[in-house]
Amino acid sequence: MGSGNGEVFGVSEASKVFARILAARGNAVQPVSGDHPVDPGVLALNPTHGEAWYQVKAKSAPSYLRRLARWEHGVDVALIEEYEAIERDTGAPVWLVIHEARSPSDPTLESVLVKSGAYLGIRLADALLLGERRPEWPGGTGDPRNRGRDGRGGLLWPRSAMTPLAKTGEAAFRRR
Repeated sequence: MGSGNGEVFGVSEASKVFARILAARGNAVQPVSGDHPVDPGVLALNPTHGEAWYQVKAKSAPSYLRRLARWEHGVDVALIEEYEAIERDTGAPVWLVIHEARSPSDPTLESVLVKSGAYLGIRLADALLLGERRPEWPGGTGDPRNRGRDGRGGLLWPRSAMTPLAKTGEAAFRRR
């Protein structure tokens, strides 16, 4: 039974598609559920680059922060701390992968969102370096439900710092 957000037994549809993309590019891929309360969903082994964890989050669209004139993505601070523990315990980097249903038509300006299916990634270390911890998610109005897991806020980073990894439905399944 799913959780209502496209996940079946903790594995989202976006994670499954991304795992197939990684496999098509020559990676050995394993969905993971392990010793941590929150495990990144996919462990990939690449003959050239070694192993890496991928946490795939499906998002409808990035947020635009006018104060900094940038598009952003982020995750709950509580999850970031779990991912840091996974890197520390395994020695493998964690990548945060966002699957955007809609992307900005002009990623450098506040612009119309268009259907995209883009997969964007950032290493956890870079998200920590470039991100900003905030007590509420964008659009928050003081409502405790906008304060992230355990009420600890979110870490948000510029979308421009993310690497385009693939796109749903394109020739992303070819080897890179």
